[in-house]
Amino acid sequence: MQGVERSKEHPIIMLNPGEEPVKTPDGKFVFVGRVYGSKSINEDPAKVQELLSLFTRLDASELLEAKDGIYCWLLYSNEGSDKINFVCTEVVSPFEIGTRHQSLAYNNRLGIDKIYGGGELKKEGLTIVFNLISGTYSKPKLRYNFNKSKTNAIIDGFKIFFPEAVYDNSMDSYISKVNTVSNELLEIYKKNGYIVRLFDTYNDFANFSNSFGSIDFNIEYYKKKMDEAPEADRTPMRKLYTGALETMIKLLETGSTGGYRKRKVKKTRKVKQKL
Repeated sequence: MQGVERSKEHPIIMLNPGEEPVKTPDGKFVFVGRVYGSKSINEDPAKVQELLSLFTRLDASELLEAKDGIYCWLLYSNEGSDKINFVCTEVVSPFEIGTRHQSLAYNNRLGIDKIYGGGELKKEGLTIVFNLISGTYSKPKLRYNFNKSKTNAIIDGFKIFFPEAVYDNSMDSYISKVNTVSNELLEIYKKNGYIVRLFDTYNDFANFSNSFGSIDFNIEYYKKKMDEAPEADRTPMRKLYTGALETMIKLLETGSTGGYRKRKVKKTRKVKQKL
């Protein structure tokens, strides 16, 4: 089985906003986000490793003794060795901050050199069902896999550690089924620079989330346009960029945009009428 180098194209710590509502154990709707341009934890290697140290990383024997749940896994080897190892981490929140394949690949406690495949697994007692869903480490290896030789090699490699495991080729993500996050973990997210808000109703959550997404898009858009414009033409775009930042601050401080979204909806309707 041929290994690949660790990918440098994706951040080690990354937020997966997901598509389904997420709740706390006590039923609050959860929003987690990060404003475009704000400092990322990935810029501080020491903080990255500090965060990663808070999450499990289990070998094969430890997984068999671990609690039931959903995990992401990798097959890997260390530098100077051909021995293939297994490691996994429990996906404790759908936001996947600190539990992605990249978080395993760059965890300094593992010393990973080459990666041979990855995916998700479900553990129920001693029963393990697994797939090869990893956009970073399985998908590139399986490209042009006409005779399934690469797929079979990864499956066989996984079954060295778990001979009775069941391979699932449905391509249904297990991680998408995770829909709760603990309040303790949300505090860790906040400590590491993420914006966390809790809401009693779905409508309140959706209104905040939609406003945040719209304003954040404008911040990114106006910033890029301002940077691309000649110096003499930057003033109008700078005002729009500054205005978007001020609106975001108001949203985060008060939960309201002060009419920002309402004005934007009216403008969109006028455009539709002209079309």
